[in-house]
Amino acid sequence: MKVYFNKITIILLLCLSSILSTSMLTAAQSIYLLRHAEKHADGTKDPSLTEVGRERANNLIALLKDKNITSIYSTKYKRTLETVTPLAKSLKIDVQQYDPSKLQDFAEKIKTIEGNFVIVGHSNTTPELTHFISGKATIAMDESEYDRLYHITVNKDSMNLKTLRLRPFQVHAK
Repeated sequence: MKVYFNKITIILLLCLSSILSTSMLTAAQSIYLLRHAEKHADGTKDPSLTEVGRERANNLIALLKDKNITSIYSTKYKRTLETVTPLAKSLKIDVQQYDPSKLQDFAEKIKTIEGNFVIVGHSNTTPELTHFISGKATIAMDESEYDRLYHITVNKDSMNLKTLRLRPFQVHAK
Protein backbone atom coordinates (compact mmCIF):
# COMPACT_ATOMS: atom_id res chain seq x y z
CA MET A 1 0.00 0.00 0.00
CA LYS A 2 1.40 3.34 -1.05
CA VAL A 3 0.94 6.40 1.14
CA TYR A 4 0.62 9.75 -0.55
CA PHE A 5 0.96 13.07 1.24
CA ASN A 6 -0.31 16.25 -0.30
CA LYS A 7 1.28 19.62 0.36
CA ILE A 8 -1.25 20.55 3.07
CA THR A 9 -0.57 17.34 5.01
CA ILE A 10 3.17 17.92 4.85
CA ILE A 11 2.80 21.54 6.04
CA LEU A 12 0.55 20.42 8.91
CA LEU A 13 3.06 17.74 9.95
CA LEU A 14 5.92 20.27 9.87
CA CYS A 15 3.90 22.74 11.97
CA LEU A 16 3.01 20.05 14.50
CA SER A 17 6.64 18.99 14.71
CA SER A 18 7.71 22.59 15.28
CA ILE A 19 5.11 23.09 18.02
CA LEU A 20 6.12 19.90 19.81
CA SER A 21 9.83 20.70 19.70
CA THR A 22 9.19 24.26 20.94
CA SER A 23 7.08 23.01 23.86
CA MET A 24 9.86 20.59 24.80
CA LEU A 25 12.38 23.42 24.81
CA THR A 26 10.23 25.58 27.09
CA ALA A 27 9.64 22.95 29.77
CA ALA A 28 9.61 24.32 33.31
CA GLN A 29 12.79 24.29 35.37
CA SER A 30 12.58 23.18 39.01
CA ILE A 31 14.84 24.28 41.82
CA TYR A 32 14.47 22.64 45.23
CA LEU A 33 16.05 24.38 48.22
CA LEU A 34 16.22 22.96 51.72
CA ARG A 35 18.08 23.21 54.95
CA HIS A 36 20.29 20.32 56.02
CA ALA A 37 18.66 17.54 58.04
CA GLU A 38 18.84 17.18 61.82
CA LYS A 39 22.36 17.55 63.20
CA HIS A 40 24.05 16.50 66.42
CA ALA A 41 24.10 19.21 69.07
CA ASP A 42 27.63 18.33 70.12
CA GLY A 43 28.93 21.89 70.30
CA THR A 44 31.29 21.49 67.35
CA LYS A 45 31.31 23.84 64.36
CA ASP A 46 30.82 21.02 61.86
CA PRO A 47 28.56 18.31 63.35
CA SER A 48 27.32 15.25 61.50
CA LEU A 49 23.69 14.27 61.07
CA THR A 50 21.78 12.43 63.75
CA GLU A 51 20.08 9.12 63.01
CA VAL A 52 16.85 11.02 62.34
CA GLY A 53 18.77 13.36 60.02
CA ARG A 54 20.24 10.43 58.10
CA GLU A 55 16.75 8.95 57.75
CA ARG A 56 15.44 12.27 56.41
CA ALA A 57 18.38 12.43 53.97
CA ASN A 58 17.60 8.93 52.71
CA ASN A 59 13.94 9.86 52.28
CA LEU A 60 14.93 12.67 49.91
CA ILE A 61 15.62 9.96 47.36
CA ALA A 62 11.95 8.91 47.27
CA LEU A 63 10.82 12.53 47.14
CA LEU A 64 13.13 13.75 44.35
CA LYS A 65 14.23 10.70 42.34
CA ASP A 66 11.70 11.30 39.54
CA LYS A 67 12.21 15.08 39.29
CA ASN A 68 14.92 14.95 36.59
CA ILE A 69 17.53 16.49 38.88
CA THR A 70 20.62 17.47 36.88
CA SER A 71 22.72 19.24 39.55
CA ILE A 72 23.07 19.11 43.32
CA TYR A 73 24.69 21.90 45.33
CA SER A 74 25.80 21.98 48.95
CA THR A 75 27.94 24.01 51.27
CA LYS A 76 31.17 22.37 52.45
CA TYR A 77 29.85 21.34 55.87
CA LYS A 78 29.33 17.71 56.91
CA ARG A 79 25.64 18.20 57.72
CA THR A 80 24.79 19.64 54.29
CA LEU A 81 26.89 17.14 52.38
CA GLU A 82 25.47 14.24 54.40
CA THR A 83 21.95 15.50 53.63
CA VAL A 84 22.35 15.29 49.83
CA THR A 85 24.93 12.53 49.43
CA PRO A 86 22.37 9.67 49.42
CA LEU A 87 20.35 11.45 46.70
CA ALA A 88 23.50 12.26 44.72
CA LYS A 89 24.67 8.63 44.85
CA SER A 90 21.24 7.40 43.84
CA LEU A 91 21.15 9.75 40.83
CA LYS A 92 24.86 9.32 40.06
CA ILE A 93 25.44 13.08 40.26
CA ASP A 94 28.45 14.76 41.86
CA VAL A 95 27.68 17.27 44.60
CA GLN A 96 29.02 20.72 43.72
CA GLN A 97 29.94 23.07 46.53
CA TYR A 98 28.98 26.72 46.83
CA ASP A 99 30.04 29.45 49.22
CA PRO A 100 27.17 30.49 51.55
CA SER A 101 28.87 33.85 52.17
CA LYS A 102 28.33 34.74 48.47
CA LEU A 103 24.62 33.92 48.08
CA GLN A 104 23.77 36.69 45.64
CA ASP A 105 26.58 35.67 43.28
CA PHE A 106 25.53 32.02 43.52
CA ALA A 107 21.88 32.94 42.84
CA GLU A 108 22.90 34.85 39.70
CA LYS A 109 24.91 31.83 38.52
CA ILE A 110 21.96 29.48 39.13
CA LYS A 111 19.69 31.73 37.06
CA THR A 112 21.93 31.20 34.02
CA ILE A 113 22.14 27.41 34.16
CA GLU A 114 19.54 25.10 32.66
CA GLY A 115 18.34 22.00 34.46
CA ASN A 116 16.67 20.97 37.69
CA PHE A 117 18.58 21.53 40.90
CA VAL A 118 18.67 20.60 44.56
CA ILE A 119 20.41 23.11 46.79
CA VAL A 120 21.01 22.40 50.46
CA GLY A 121 22.06 25.09 52.90
CA HIS A 122 21.40 26.32 56.41
CA SER A 123 18.60 27.91 58.41
CA ASN A 124 20.14 31.35 57.95
CA THR A 125 20.96 31.01 54.24
CA THR A 126 18.25 28.91 52.58
CA PRO A 127 15.40 31.48 52.84
CA GLU A 128 17.74 34.25 51.65
CA LEU A 129 19.02 32.23 48.68
CA THR A 130 15.44 31.33 47.79
CA HIS A 131 14.59 35.04 47.77
CA PHE A 132 17.61 35.91 45.60
CA ILE A 133 16.68 33.25 43.02
CA SER A 134 12.91 33.73 42.98
CA GLY A 135 12.56 37.41 43.82
CA LYS A 136 9.78 36.38 46.21
CA ALA A 137 9.67 37.23 49.91
CA THR A 138 10.51 34.42 52.33
CA ILE A 139 10.31 34.18 56.09
CA ALA A 140 13.18 33.44 58.46
CA MET A 141 13.78 29.81 59.35
CA ASP A 142 14.01 28.81 62.99
CA GLU A 143 17.10 26.90 64.11
CA SER A 144 14.87 23.96 65.10
CA GLU A 145 13.12 23.76 61.70
CA TYR A 146 14.13 20.96 59.34
CA ASP A 147 10.99 20.34 57.30
CA ARG A 148 10.72 23.35 54.98
CA LEU A 149 11.34 22.70 51.29
CA TYR A 150 11.15 25.50 48.76
CA HIS A 151 10.21 24.62 45.20
CA ILE A 152 10.86 27.28 42.58
CA THR A 153 9.37 26.63 39.14
CA VAL A 154 10.81 28.72 36.32
CA ASN A 155 8.82 28.98 33.10
CA LYS A 156 9.61 31.09 30.06
CA ASP A 157 7.56 34.03 31.32
CA SER A 158 7.10 33.39 35.04
CA MET A 159 8.65 32.20 38.26
CA ASN A 160 6.59 30.52 40.98
CA LEU A 161 7.57 29.72 44.55
CA LYS A 162 5.91 27.09 46.70
CA THR A 163 6.82 26.40 50.29
CA LEU A 164 6.29 22.78 51.18
CA ARG A 165 6.42 21.07 54.55
CA LEU A 166 8.03 17.67 54.69
CA ARG A 167 6.30 15.46 57.21
CA PRO A 168 8.56 14.23 59.98
CA PHE A 169 10.23 10.97 59.14
CA GLN A 170 10.29 8.07 61.54
CA VAL A 171 13.48 6.20 62.23
CA HIS A 172 12.85 2.54 61.54
CA ALA A 173 13.99 -0.04 64.07
CA LYS A 174 16.80 -2.20 62.76
